[in-house]
Amino acid sequence: MGREGPEDCAADLIPRLQHPRTANAAIFTRALDREGLYGTRVVAEVGPLNRLSYADNVVTGF
Repeated sequence: MGREGPEDCAADLIPRLQHPRTANAAIFTRALDREGLYGTRVVAEVGPLNRLSYADNVVTGF
């Protein structure tokens, strides 16, 4: 077995959408959930645009 390439690692990523307005985050959440993506492939949450939640120590193993 060789080392994983970028395309292998990308499948393990779960993008996070962040919006300061609760209503907009809820719209994103419902749309993603309808497509079967919410929580499994993408997460949407409420938060300020000038500071990302979970930005510290997100990537590990490198």
